[in-house]
Amino acid sequence: MRSNLRSTVFSFAAPFVVVVIACGAPQNTPGEPCSGHGHLDVPTECHCDRGYESPAGDPLSCVPVGGGAGGTGATAGGTGATAGGSGATAGGTGATAGGSGATAGGSGATAGGSGATAGGSGATAGGSGAHEMVTVAPTMPEVRYFNEMGQGVWLYGAQTGAFVVSIESYAGYGAPSTPGTYTLQQIDSSYLTCAVCVIMKRGAERYMPVYTPGKTVTLSQLGTMQGQRFAGSVDALEFREVTIAANYTTTDVPNGRRLLVSAHAWDHALPAPECGGHGHTHGNTCHCDPGYGVDPANPMNCIPQ
Repeated sequence: MRSNLRSTVFSFAAPFVVVVIACGAPQNTPGEPCSGHGHLDVPTECHCDRGYESPAGDPLSCVPVGGGAGGTGATAGGTGATAGGSGATAGGTGATAGGSGATAGGSGATAGGSGATAGGSGATAGGSGAHEMVTVAPTMPEVRYFNEMGQGVWLYGAQTGAFVVSIESYAGYGAPSTPGTYTLQQIDSSYLTCAVCVIMKRGAERYMPVYTPGKTVTLSQLGTMQGQRFAGSVDALEFREVTIAANYTTTDVPNGRRLLVSAHAWDHALPAPECGGHGHTHGNTCHCDPGYGVDPANPMNCIPQ
């Protein structure tokens, strides 16, 4: 299983990504980022611990997964209404279906879960056959490196308009540990199995690539120390809307939205490693890797046990 570093939409949620269920009001713990159940990977989004997620509309909090079914319906219904409207713009048959989605989505805002489904259907029916074009123009980029149980983990994330783009490379799952070009495989379409995970996030929405033979991610620099660089590029890709469960199971959203995302590149210096490079922060202390413990003299550092 993936460790807590797995971003899904457990998201370097932020850029590095947690599951897409809305869970009521923000629940930040005073003095602790991400409600004490994760850490900030960029200033605008939390990387939540396993079993926690960021509620829709509140990427700076982490709450238990599935903690508010009514709230979920309301959010998804609202989304359906909006997407239905988009479908209306698309014209023709899609316009009619989109209009229905808008109405059902509105009901979902009141009725909860059932509205979420109806809203989602309206959203897709309205936009059937259409892809949203996303040209990546990254802002607030961030890169990280972790040594996870002896295997390298490289993370890149950035804002691009309303989206967050995340690229996560897990050597322990088959990603390169030395510079090179990686051809995306079928396994890379699921967050449960991906070696190089390319994720798009917008609010509570999560997107992963549609498997297309021949698409690649080039990892040109794989630094491991502060000041070294994590650099690479990714081909233009098609994405489909998914949900990602707490155990990382990735499921296509029925009739979900589609994106066409431009090729782009990144090249950034690594910051000082969290927890001495042998864990990750959790509130005001470290969660250390096996074989390491929290330094009694510095709770933000991990030392060999």
